Amino acid sequence: MKLHSIASADTLAFARTLIASEQARHSVLEAQYSAAEWHVLLELFVAIEEGRTVAVSDMGLIEGIPRSTALGIVADMTRRGLVLRHPDRKDGRRFFLSLETGLHQRIDMLLRNLMVLLRHPNAQGPDR
Repeated sequence: MKLHSIASADTLAFARTLIASEQARHSVLEAQYSAAEWHVLLELFVAIEEGRTVAVSDMGLIEGIPRSTALGIVADMTRRGLVLRHPDRKDGRRFFLSLETGLHQRIDMLLRNLMVLLRHPNAQGPDR
């Protein structure tokens, strides 16, 4: 049985770019993360870069991820040293989150590489 291509050249090129972006993500971050874990990391990255504090309880509000899943991911990443907990000086019951410095830097590098890759699918990113 011969299969017939239905994708345009642009669609095929974009699919290859998505594959390359996943490979870059795994390579730069030095680990494989599930889609939900990656979403949590990006939410923390964005909040930190925007100067916002993120409480542990805030992670249960991520759209598209069940509360228990998001909180479980945070707990696991905290145990692994990827996410750091800092006590709230005003409320001893609450903790704020940050990314481990090296991970934060690797995410930044990855996002820069992905911007290049998505703009120029045949180009090699600066850190690849």
